[in-house]
Amino acid sequence: MRNVKNLSLRVGKELKALEESAKTDHLLPSTGIDRIKAYQHSAILKKFQTVMKNYNCSQLEYRDKCKSRIKLQLQVAGADVNDEKVEDMLESTNPCVFTDAVLEQTTAAKKSLIEIEARRADIIKLEKSIEEMKEMFAQIALLVDQQGDLIDNIEHNVGMAVDRVEAAKASVEKAVKTQKSARKKKIICYIILGVLILILITTVASLLGLT
Repeated sequence: MRNVKNLSLRVGKELKALEESAKTDHLLPSTGIDRIKAYQHSAILKKFQTVMKNYNCSQLEYRDKCKSRIKLQLQVAGADVNDEKVEDMLESTNPCVFTDAVLEQTTAAKKSLIEIEARRADIIKLEKSIEEMKEMFAQIALLVDQQGDLIDNIEHNVGMAVDRVEAAKASVEKAVKTQKSARKKKIICYIILGVLILILITTVASLLGLT
């Protein structure tokens, strides 16, 4: 922008010098060359005016865009501003005018930003944990599927072992009962045998006494 300004000033001076030269030549008897110079000077001057006018319009458009951007940034920062207030800020000589406008909102904005970043970090950690849990569940499901037959066999073997234990228990109980019954029968036999022996002795004694 500074280069454009310097260039325009230099061109303006050159055109001014040509104009002064044309005025001086106008006082002298004119020739075809003088008229060509005057025409060229007029054409260049008009062209220069058009270029500078367009440049000025571009500057104004750029200023309006900057003004709109500044207004938007101030509003995003939380400052209550309108076009008139932004215009006053632009025309102000205070170098801290924009800083003062958003200074009150800076602390709150930073705090909100910190809280947002903290929540975002928590969400990222949560999502990572969820993915890890999903992967672990998938591995467990695959392991269960692969070992399904083995688990079924274990359950079958456990069931058979229980049945065998029950059968053995029943056999033991039966054997105990049988043993008790045999013992009772043996005692009865001993008693009968004792009675028979006693009867036999009594009989023999009686016979011997009669003889």
